[in-house]
Amino acid sequence: MTGQPPVSNVSVPPTPAAPGVKKNMALVALCMTIVASLLIILGFFLAGKAGAAALSNLDVTAAQAADTKRLIFLAVASILNLVAFILGLIALIKSRPKTMPLIIFLVVIFLPSIATGIGTAIQNSMVHL
Repeated sequence: MTGQPPVSNVSVPPTPAAPGVKKNMALVALCMTIVASLLIILGFFLAGKAGAAALSNLDVTAAQAADTKRLIFLAVASILNLVAFILGLIALIKSRPKTMPLIIFLVVIFLPSIATGIGTAIQNSMVHL
C-alpha cells in the first residue's frame, strides 16, 4: 500500500436554497405588481386628461393618441404583471411556510384588476361619461 488513507466516495448533498431567497422572490413580485398597478392608474389618468382636452376641442387624432398612450402603459404593466405572477407562483410552490407567499400571490392576481377599475373610474370622471 502507499501509506495514504483510503478516499471515501461519500458525496456531499447540495445545500438547499436559503429560505430568504424565496421570500425575496415573493417580495420582488409584490413590488413589481405595485409598480405595474401604478403604471395602469397613471396610464388611465394621462389618457383621461389628454382625452378630455381632445374631446373638448373635437380633435379625433389627439383622442387616438391619448388612447395609444394608455395602451402603451397597459402593455408595460402587463409584462411586469406576468413576470410578477411567475415569480409569485415559484415562491408559492417552493417556500415553507406558504402564508406570506400565498397572500402576495393573491395580491399579484387581484391588484391589477383593482388598479384597472380605479383607473377607469378616474378616466371616466375626467371625460365626464
